Amino acid sequence: MGRLPVLNLLGLAYAAPAVLFLAIASSDRFGLWPDARRVLGLVAGLLGAVFVTLETRRAFRGTDIRLDASTWPSNAELYAYSAVWIVLALVLLATGILRRSRLLRYAALAVLMVTAFKVFLIDMSGLTGLLRVASFLGLGLTLIAIGRIYQKFVLGPGSAGAAQDRPGA
Repeated sequence: MGRLPVLNLLGLAYAAPAVLFLAIASSDRFGLWPDARRVLGLVAGLLGAVFVTLETRRAFRGTDIRLDASTWPSNAELYAYSAVWIVLALVLLATGILRRSRLLRYAALAVLMVTAFKVFLIDMSGLTGLLRVASFLGLGLTLIAIGRIYQKFVLGPGSAGAAQDRPGA
């Protein structure tokens, strides 16, 4: 696989096709139907997410990234996946906001939901006491911050009170 981060066989197997598919989906040269563009973009996103996840695994395990009973992820590795996925969700959200892409924003929210479920079901199960409280607080603050960013940049100013101003809301 190679010892260098990113510039290794994982990059060749996952990152390079992701970049290629994204370039094809973004270009007008190929005359693709809108649905084909979305599919290529989705495949590029999935390949990118797999690449980021496997690079995180490689950072903890070196070149032996296989997963079996003897190489089960440590708690630190599990927390690292959560952190990396939250950063991925933030990058997708920022890109979706800048490009005004609803699909990218929904992808960001999907990654964030998967990450939140993982944190609740896996990461927090082994924590007790103040560490558990701090983890819940950190996740809650992250989710609130992302909600505020979404409200400010996607829904626009005044959207918080708009629901209260509507009849029947």
